[in-house]
Amino acid sequence: MSLRDKIETDYKNALKSKDKNKISTYRLILAGIKDLDINNRSGPQKKETDDEDIKKLLKKMIKQRSESIEVYKKNNRNDLLEIELGEVGVLSEYLPKQLSEEDTKKICSDIISSTGATSLKDMGKVMGELKKNYSDTIDFSKAGVILKEKGSIKGITTATTIWSSAIIGLIFGSGFLVLGSVVGLFIVVFIFSRDLVRGFNPFKKEHIDEDLEDHL
Repeated sequence: MSLRDKIETDYKNALKSKDKNKISTYRLILAGIKDLDINNRSGPQKKETDDEDIKKLLKKMIKQRSESIEVYKKNNRNDLLEIELGEVGVLSEYLPKQLSEEDTKKICSDIISSTGATSLKDMGKVMGELKKNYSDTIDFSKAGVILKEKGSIKGITTATTIWSSAIIGLIFGSGFLVLGSVVGLFIVVFIFSRDLVRGFNPFKKEHIDEDLEDHL
C-alpha cells in the first residue's frame, strides 16, 4: 500500500470514529498532497507524486509544528500546545523513527573516518554518504551542526561555518545533491579568500578563537 493510500484509509477511519483532532490533521495532509500533485503535474518535469514527495511534505509539516511548539511552551499556551503535539503525533506515524542526537554523532564520526574527510571541502562527500544511507532517519541540519560543533572536520569550527553546514545539510536533506556540492564549494572559496585578505591562516587555533569572538 502506498503512503497516500494508507493516509486516505486512516482518514476514513478517523471519520468513522469521529476523532476531530485526527480528522483536521488528515485534511491538512491531504490538502498538502493535492498541492504536490498540482505542482508535480504542472512543473517542467511532470511526474506523479510518490512516497518520497509525501515524506518530504510530512517532514516539513513536522518542522513547522515543532517551531510552534517551542513558542507555545514559552508562552504557556497549553491549549494550543496540545493541538500541535497531537498533529505531530499523527504526522510522525508515516515516517521512520528519527535518529537520536547520540546516534547522529556516532554516524557522522564513522562516515568521517571511512571517507577520510579532513576539511570543509569534504562536506559534500560526508553529506552525500548521509543522504545515501540515512535519508529517511537523520536530521541533516542537525548533522551539519554536529560536524562543526564537535570539531569533527579540521578548521571549520567558526560560527560562520556552523551556520553554513546547517544550510548545506538542509540542501542535501531535500535531495539537491548537486546544489549542495556547489554551495559547499562556494563557502570554501569564500572562507579562504576572506582569510587571505585578512592575512592569516584560518586553521591556527588562535585565529579560530578570534573569529569566534567576532561573532559573539
